[in-house]
Amino acid sequence: MLFYTKNQILDNDEFQKFTSFIYQLIKKQSLKKLRIVFRGENLTSLYKKLNVEENNIQKFNDLLFLIGDKGRIYQSDYFNEIKNKNKIFKISDVSTEIFDYIFYKLNKLFKSKAKNSELKSFQEENKKFSIYFLDKNNKNNFVQLISQLGEFEKLQIRDYYLTLLHKCGNAGLFNNTFFISTTTNYKVSRSFTGSQKGVILISWISLKIRKYENPKKIIRKYKLPLYKKILYANQHEVSLKGGIFPHFLIGYLDLLNNKFHINSNFFNEQRSIIEIINKGFYIDQSEFEENLELTNYVNYVQLDYDNNFIDSI
Repeated sequence: MLFYTKNQILDNDEFQKFTSFIYQLIKKQSLKKLRIVFRGENLTSLYKKLNVEENNIQKFNDLLFLIGDKGRIYQSDYFNEIKNKNKIFKISDVSTEIFDYIFYKLNKLFKSKAKNSELKSFQEENKKFSIYFLDKNNKNNFVQLISQLGEFEKLQIRDYYLTLLHKCGNAGLFNNTFFISTTTNYKVSRSFTGSQKGVILISWISLKIRKYENPKKIIRKYKLPLYKKILYANQHEVSLKGGIFPHFLIGYLDLLNNKFHINSNFFNEQRSIIEIINKGFYIDQSEFEENLELTNYVNYVQLDYDNNFIDSI
């Protein structure tokens, strides 16, 4: 495999710097300070998202390492397919409407007879969970109970149920999702590349940035429905809220050409490797909105100074 940045093969100094960075990432992961995750993508699909002509590799890399890869709701094709725009929610939304929507979607999911074997198994092995959402009489209590909680607890509860609906694909949120699917298993990511023009995006999750708590504690505290069987457990999915931010995108593997393209922002860094791992790459995004308008993204998502997710929906 050859390693590239800005479409040039790494020199010895660059290669040494990069391998030192990867070593520290792997070490931190072994200490459970972060997660390295993979996303299998079709290269043609990525070119379309960024509105770049195929084979214009430099422009593609420039935009990918500036913008990253976002959830479907931020992409024009999926956004425009949603007829009822009142059912599109901001990434920070914890209103009663979104919990009403969650109940509606889970009720519809469990009532449907058109389920694949995985969803049927999930419903069968989570009977209490599915029975709760099948009973519409539980909706008011579900929504009212959550409405009385603080914003942090609401977010944790909301993301617990939305992550499940995201994993359900067409039967769940599909185009109306601000999550993006990644996996901790490299082989699984390869199965989602779709064709010979497959690429694998490799990124890391800084647990200091992404506020991963255990929502099950909150769910149990308020005696809300909890599922035990994990949907598509063999996929080892990590659903990233918002998307893969370019600040944490190591690069991507071009499977057809056996090339690994490294995020060029890494080689502009003057900070220590540990600081980079904790905070992500520094990226000059002063012209972010102008570049976003060139792509097929219609909205953006970012973290504020307190690492809270906000978007332009």
